[in-house]
Amino acid sequence: MSKEEFASKLQNFMNLQGVDVRASTVIEMFVAEGLLNIEGSNIYAPREIAMGASSGGKFISGNNSTSETKTTKIVASGNAQIVGTGNTAIVQDSGGSIRFFVGKKESK
Repeated sequence: MSKEEFASKLQNFMNLQGVDVRASTVIEMFVAEGLLNIEGSNIYAPREIAMGASSGGKFISGNNSTSETKTTKIVASGNAQIVGTGNTAIVQDSGGSIRFFVGKKESK
């Protein structure tokens, strides 16, 4: 891998570690290319949380992280992780559902 390719790969990386992220309605986290890593963090939005990755992306949520809406909660305790790569998504919605998508997301 060339120096330029290595630098390009580093540009597509976000690490949320030990943070509290709160929104008044919805949080959407989608990775088109690269990596979104969430560790030891708490994500909260009362209505909906959506995490996903397209074919060139990857998300990891875990290592003592929570993702919570008013009606749903995902807890990844200890070394537990949820990993999504290539056209995957998790949606926690206002109706109390948690949906996992692999491949093309179907419309509601």
